[in-house]
Parts: sequence; structure tokens; C-alpha cells
Amino acid sequence: MTPTSRQSFAIVLIVATWATLSAPFVHAADLIEPTVVSSTSGVLTETLTVEEYTYTTTTPSSFSFNTRGYFGSTETSTAGQTLSALKVGPTLKFKAGDRVDVLLQNNLESNTDSVVMNTYHTPGTTNLHTHGLHISANDPYDNVMLKVEPGNSHQYQYDVIADHAAGTHWYHAHVHGSTALQAGGGLVGVLIVEDAADEIPTEYQSLDEKVMMIQYTQFADVKTIASTAGMGESWTSLSTGITGGMAHFTTNGMYAPTIKIDQNEWTRLRMVFMALDKVVEFQLGSAAAGLGCEWKLLAKDGVYVAAAPRALSSVYMAPGNRADVLIRCTAVGTFTVDSVGGAQTHIATTTGALNFEVVASVSTATTLTNFNAKIPNYLATVNAYSGVATTETHSLLFAAAGGGGGGGGGGGGSGGSGASGASGAGGDGTLSVTPDSPADAEWRARRGPLDVAEGGPWGVEDAAGPQPMSMYGKFTWKIENFSTIAKRELRSNVFEVGGYKWYILVYPQGCDVSNHLSLFLCVADYDKLLPGWSHFAQFTIAVVNKDPKKSKYSDTLHRFCKKEHDWGWKKFMELTKVLDGFTVADTLVIKAQVQVIHEKISRPFRCLDPQYRRELVRVYLTNVEVRMRCNVSMRDQRRRADENLYQAFLVLSNIF
Repeated sequence: MTPTSRQSFAIVLIVATWATLSAPFVHAADLIEPTVVSSTSGVLTETLTVEEYTYTTTTPSSFSFNTRGYFGSTETSTAGQTLSALKVGPTLKFKAGDRVDVLLQNNLESNTDSVVMNTYHTPGTTNLHTHGLHISANDPYDNVMLKVEPGNSHQYQYDVIADHAAGTHWYHAHVHGSTALQAGGGLVGVLIVEDAADEIPTEYQSLDEKVMMIQYTQFADVKTIASTAGMGESWTSLSTGITGGMAHFTTNGMYAPTIKIDQNEWTRLRMVFMALDKVVEFQLGSAAAGLGCEWKLLAKDGVYVAAAPRALSSVYMAPGNRADVLIRCTAVGTFTVDSVGGAQTHIATTTGALNFEVVASVSTATTLTNFNAKIPNYLATVNAYSGVATTETHSLLFAAAGGGGGGGGGGGGSGGSGASGASGAGGDGTLSVTPDSPADAEWRARRGPLDVAEGGPWGVEDAAGPQPMSMYGKFTWKIENFSTIAKRELRSNVFEVGGYKWYILVYPQGCDVSNHLSLFLCVADYDKLLPGWSHFAQFTIAVVNKDPKKSKYSDTLHRFCKKEHDWGWKKFMELTKVLDGFTVADTLVIKAQVQVIHEKISRPFRCLDPQYRRELVRVYLTNVEVRMRCNVSMRDQRRRADENLYQAFLVLSNIF
């Protein structure tokens, strides 16, 4: 179940069609890497022109594929030109702390169709989206909701944070309605954040590298998408010689190039994989063993693995995945890397997906030293757990939420929601405060070793603020004669945690949904608090069953503020289940636990015990929400969704 405010959200999926498998490769020309554009004096400046061109080939069969590509400022971008390889965008290479300025120029054909949501549309509209960079989702940064229309341009600016981790990433077009057509047709490129001097050992920084944008291009499927009735596309849909489920692998746009590596020397392969709906599982072909070949995993999706490098048997990649792999062979010869999968139709199975030639070298084989890369705070592990192992089950429900024009205080709920900012005096039912057990009280108040090392969880600046015990509370709300209640909403009496007043809000018949019980935690008198107020709270709400094992509960983390002063679940549980042991003598019991997170200005979340911080990460990763307000425009809704996802990253990056 996904927690939301009483506001609407939508999740849109772009679905592509299946492709058939390709034939084995034959060796061809040597691999050519994409043009490299590097930062200078802390700034990378580049122009990417989106232009139509025709990819014509005779191997493995003769056909012409009309598509679109990224052309850099030093590359020829003539409309309709014919190329013998798919055009991969320039590799953008920069360091942590740099600024990346990219001007996107759209030279695509004008649109002739109209926008119909959840269909393929507007083939000439594009934009630029990155994977792996920790940057803002607002303009002029990585705003995926932005649309660059044909004939227009847009200036992107990425301010790369000073402690950004090194890694292999990528960029592509991402306009809803034409993503599959454009990215599936080759509007892609590689991003590399270079290693800092102290990030990985010197022996790894001096290795030879190969940048490899690996595409399983599903030509027939992309043409089918372009030919969709009503799309108005007049370029890819006119491709010739494409039959059946035609699809094949390319590396840096080339069909079956030869990738040369030196004998006895480790080579770093920066692999990025792209397809519409296929995955790959790369394995060394049978000839590799006879050449003494081995490979190891250095990083996955731009993040160095622990105790790198790790031994590999296969490399599994879905569309958008990256893998930094080290490979070495001790004998001269040729071998293939195959994409295996047997009868599994979702895997692009191909013998000879990648073709290698080991070139004679005077070098002698060396042994790599395992290492742990220096990583920034936002990549701190959340896997370490020192407690007792247990099994947890969480449900994640995606559903469109209804909503109206928004009352005075309800945050977008329709009707009866305008009073949610009231003090809560005269609340429904009875509310009681449950004190901590001695063990709970000790756990809440104690200081962890990390906090002690930093001078305690509160510090001088917090000395006058709320102390740990006042930041947490447990409350029980009993609602009698529940089956006879005719009110649209019920609210509990006010309780206080962390210096703020709260109440629980329940909709017995659902908030903008039918046949569901809706539950929210709300800030009382939110409109009377100081301007700009906000605070985090992690909370659990439970509806108690007479059999405690069947009690229904959900938990989440939310930053409460004036605009989002209530948070919870529209579809907490189905009404038909409420009578199944959840009411005893027609009394419904709701329990709540609220932990207010007191943030220090310089060290957010350090007020928490390390064990609780780990639990906080678990809860937030489980329940990170995409929320939209129903009283703003669709474009603003989408912008808010991106802002909230970025806020989620900011929260997690400050917890450790």
C-alpha cells in the first residue's frame, strides 16, 4: 500500500511490443568508440542536435532503418543523411564538482497528430534525461516533463555535486508518448563521472578502457510503433527491408565489431545496455576458456561493488543497466561473448553478441588487489543489520486516487475536508496515551556509538529543544457504534508529540474512493504555526483485530508542512474486511505510533539512534511516495512528482 496525501496521482507506463531473436554475428571492423567530450576547467559545454538519418546495412541482411540520433558539436548533422552504423551520442566525461552545460537542439519533423495520453504520440517532440546523476529534477536540470518541440532548443545545466561518486551512466530521450520510438531507435549516449585520485587504487585508474553502448535494436518493433494509427509519423514508418521480428545487437552503433584487448592485461569494459523490452545475460563463449580468459565485476549501475572486483560467471543486464567489467586473456586468439537464456523469450539470445580479439603483448599477467571504493554519504550501505533476522512482508498498491477541488484545509479532498486544520477539540471517540514499556523507554532514550562520537545526538544547538522521550508517542483511539456512524469523516482528539499537535482523521466510507476505510495523520492548527514550518515524522497506524496477528497496519515517513499537513492512506483497507474481527461490540480500535524527527541544522537525522536510522531507511525505501495535488495543472503535477522523488533522495542521503 502506498501512502498518499488526500490528493491524486497517476503512474503511466509505456509498453513496447516483443521482438524475436537475432542471428549469430560475424566479425567485422574494429570497434570505434563514440566521440568524447570532456570538461575543461570544471565546465563541460556541448550541443546535442537531434537529427533524422538513415541506417543502411547489408549485414546480417539488407535493410534501411530511418531513425534519429544525437550529433555533437564536432559531428556532421545533415537531415536525412545515410550512415553505415547507428549514431550513438557523444560520450560526456566530467568530474565531481563540474558543471555540465548541454544545449539540446531539436531538428526533428513537425508533429501532425494530437496528444492522446497513454498512446504513442508526438514523434517530433523530445528532451534529455540522465540515469545515474544525483541532480535536481527541476529546470534547468533533469526535468523529464519538459518538452522540446521541433525547431526549438533547450539549455540544460547539471551542477554535479562535489562528492559525486565516479561511475558509468547514460542519457536518452524521455518524452511520454515517444520514448520507445526515440530511445529504442538509438537516441542514447554515455555519461562518465571520472574517478577522483583517492577514489579507487591507482592500478585500476591506469587500465585501458572501452566505452561500449550495447543496443539490442528491435527494428521491426520500432517501425511498428512509428506506424501506429494516429501517430502521424512519416520517417521511421517508411523504413524498407525490415521484416518479421527483425532485431540485432550493435556496439557503439556497429554491427559485430571486433573489440581488441591486449594479452595478459586487464581491460575495463564500460558497458551500457539498451533495448525496448529485452534483457541480456552475457557469458564468455567456449573459445574464451582456451585463451585463459576471465572477467570480474567492478561496478554495477555506476556504483563500485564492495570488495571489488568480484568473480563473474555471467553479466545480467536489463534496459538501462550498466556494468563495469574487467576482462583479461592470457593467450592470443579470438572469442565471443554470448547472450544466453535458452527458451526464455525475454532474453535476447544470441551467439556472438560481442566479438573479441586478443592481441599479442609483452606484458605479463598480474593479480588484481581487491578494494573498497571511497563512496559519498548518499551511497552508504543500508544492508547492514545487527539485530535478529526476521521475515517481513510489505504490499505496494498502485492505484489512481480520486480528488476534488480542495477545501480550506483538507489538502485536496473533496467536501468536508476544509476543517482539517481545526484544533480537534470535541473529537470523535476516546483517545488514550500509552506509555512506553521500560525497555522501549530505554531504547528510545539511549545514545548510539555513532552519536556519541559526534558529541551526542542533540548537541549545543538543540539543548533547549524537545528531548528524545517527547519526540515519540503511542496512542489508542476507540470509536464506538462504528457501524451506525453517518459522518463523512471522524477525527480524534488532539495529542502532542515533538512540540506539535496532531490528530488522526478517518473516513468510514473512504476519502474520494468507495468501499474503503481511509486513514490520515494530520497536524492540528497547521495554519497558525510560524511561516515556513516543516518537520519529518515517521508513523504507524493500525486497525486492531481481535486476533492481534490479523491486525492491519501501515507505516511511512513524511515531511509535514503547510501545503502537506496531512498524510496517510486512501485505501487503508476494504470496508468488507472491517467487520471481519476488526470491530468488537461495534467498537473500532485504531492505534498510532508517531516519531517526530528533530533535525539539527548541520546534521539532519543525527538525533536518531543508529539502529533507528537503519529502520528509518527501510521504511522510507518501502514507502517512498509519488504524490500530486489535484488542484494544479497536469504539468505542475508531474513537476511535483519529480520534486518529491528528488526529495526522497535528499532524505536518504542525509540519514547516514
